[in-house]
This record gives sequence, C-alpha cells and structure tokens, in this order.
Amino acid sequence: MRLLLDSNSLIDLVEHGRPVDVSAFAAKLRSVEAKVVLTLTNVREFSAPAFLRQDFLSHRALLQEVERLPLAYMCEVSITWRELLRAWIDFSAGHDYTPTSPYVSQWIETLYLYGAPRNATPLVNVRLDDSVYELRASWEQRFEERRSVGTIIRQQFAADRKLPPARGDARRRNFVRTVEGNLGVFGIDIPKSQIEPLGNWIYENPERCPGLRLIYETRDSLLHNLTDEPQDNDLWDFIHLQAIPYVDAICLDRRAADYAHRAARLIRGLNPSVDYADRIFSNLREVISAKFS
Repeated sequence: MRLLLDSNSLIDLVEHGRPVDVSAFAAKLRSVEAKVVLTLTNVREFSAPAFLRQDFLSHRALLQEVERLPLAYMCEVSITWRELLRAWIDFSAGHDYTPTSPYVSQWIETLYLYGAPRNATPLVNVRLDDSVYELRASWEQRFEERRSVGTIIRQQFAADRKLPPARGDARRRNFVRTVEGNLGVFGIDIPKSQIEPLGNWIYENPERCPGLRLIYETRDSLLHNLTDEPQDNDLWDFIHLQAIPYVDAICLDRRAADYAHRAARLIRGLNPSVDYADRIFSNLREVISAKFS
C-alpha cells in the first residue's frame, strides 16, 4: 500500500506522535509492506515552518525521523506531463491509453519535471535533511510568494465565474482547452489539427490522464461553488489531487478532501469502474481505521 500524507498529517505524525507513535507506525507499515509517499509538495510544506522561523537546525531531526519510515517517492509535478505525453503517443498510434507512473527512486528526483539533470547526480543518496537544506534559499522565496499566488487564483476565478456555467458539450470543449493549455505549458508539440481530437479522446474516458481529469473536475466544482472563495494555499493544498489515481490512500486537508470527493463522485458517474472515494481521507486517524484495522 502506498500512503500519501499531506504536510499537516506528516507534522502530526512525526513531530507530535499523533494519532500514533511514529516508530510504532513505521513498524506497522513494514509489517504490511506499505510505504509513505514523499513528494516535493509535502516535504516542502513540512519544512515551511522551520524556514519561516529560520530555525532549520531543530528541523533536521524531524526530517531524519521521516526518513526512518518506509518510503516511496513521487514526482507529482510531472504527472500531467507524463499523462499527456503518454496519451499523445497512444492516441497517435491508435492504441488505448497506457497507464504511466510518476514514481522515482530518490526524493531529489521529485524536483525535476523531465528527470534529474546530470549535475544533480552527486545529490542522489544524500540524506533528506541535507537535500532540503541545500534548497533553503529558493524555498524561502516561494513561501513569501503564497499571498501573491492566492491573489492571482482569485482573480482568475472571478473572471471565470462571470462566464455562463458550462454544461454538456461546453464542458467537453472547456476540457479540450485545458488539454491544449497544458500541452503548451509542458512543451508537448503536436499538430494543431490533432489537439481537439486528442482532447476529445481523453475526455471520453476518465481512465485516460486520470490525474489531469481529477484536477479539472475539482477546479470546475470549486469554480461553480460561488460561496467558496479560493484561498492563498489552494495551489499547495490541491496539487496532490492529481496523485490520487497513483496511491492507495491519501490525506488531504478537509476542504481539499471535500472537493476531491465531489470530483470522485462525478467521475464515478461517468465510469463506474473508476472509483477513488475510498482512497481519500482528511487525516491519518481515518486512514488507520479504514486501512489498518
């Protein structure tokens, strides 16, 4: 079993021993051959308080404690790129979609969208706390950018909410535009004439590009909930949604988990064989009760 914890659950477990002692939990994980999944996002957010306090020395011990858990590593920043590239290869060859994997062998590889460059090789097998320490300067700047990112998200939502709600074929066209935008962002060069057919093909079955589809449906749900204003941390809280198809259980903050459940229900309605609902939890206590009892 692969368990992805958000930063709050990771902090509760490792720093406070909640809802279970971290050593006892590590032993339980090993007994059932389960692993905790580390990503760029949960390690960065786990380390944020230490960087903001400029007190990394005391944080080292916590990162070392994390590394005593049985671990797997996921490059979640590459999920959409991997999915769309795979979709284009399969679509252009006339094949059905072949599932891809965002897992990598070392945490340092989670930093790189297209794979670690050669000059990163010396960092491989370096301890997690040392790797994080080397990134302190760039991460401190990112923590200061949270508010500006939140402002941009709110401005985008305000503009989109002025448009008529997308229904039926309009939702499909919006999804195709989302695919087109992501192809550009990730530098996947395909003939313009093939963008709409590819987008339609992906949209037909939520098992194709499943992470991208979850992000799309979640954003659409938030967009049409006019009583909910996007928050400063939404980008970081929601980024793990695209990882849900690639794990067996995931902890998200309650708001993100609620939207993930909404997206999962919608996707299950489109294809009953795609059901993510039993993977989504608001805290580790819920996971232990459902998966380890």
